Amino acid sequence: MTENLLSRVHQNTVRLLEEEVESWKAEHNHAMLVRGVEDALRLCRNFPAALRTAWDSLFVRARAGQIEDYHATGMTLQELFSHTLGILDTLRQWARLLEGEGYQVESVAELDRDIEEVRRFQEEIFAAWPDFREQDVHEGLAERARGECLELDEAFASLAGVDKDAWLRRLEERRRPFDAGGRVGAP
Repeated sequence: MTENLLSRVHQNTVRLLEEEVESWKAEHNHAMLVRGVEDALRLCRNFPAALRTAWDSLFVRARAGQIEDYHATGMTLQELFSHTLGILDTLRQWARLLEGEGYQVESVAELDRDIEEVRRFQEEIFAAWPDFREQDVHEGLAERARGECLELDEAFASLAGVDKDAWLRRLEERRRPFDAGGRVGAP
């Protein structure tokens, strides 16, 4: 996850916004502050799409076997969502404060939708996230070494509802070359 350029860009954008918002605490001219909040809200409009793009890149890496530590990657991804939702919520608070003082702040309506979209996306990802640590991998390898696990042929046979020998015969039948009519050829 940390090698993912798209995630790092998003993470840096969120950090920049956090720094900007922190500077607003000393701002006493709320008319000027409205423009800063609106600029930040415009920047945040891209957050749901940016997170999806970063996720797509991460998913491609996972499918290619390029993630070495799913637990650490998951924690980093959770942190990215947490910071994103945190800055979005902080901006919503600032916008409501300014609106409460009579200022009109553009893009506030879209902000609530964006926050909900990011939350739903986070839930979608982590509902199926493989949360195992390196220790889990070592324990699994030790179980396999002790013979406490099914071999793949045995597992597939069990899923197919047959014994291992029947499964292996099925595999062999599928491996035979097809005859000219498209049927499985004779031995």
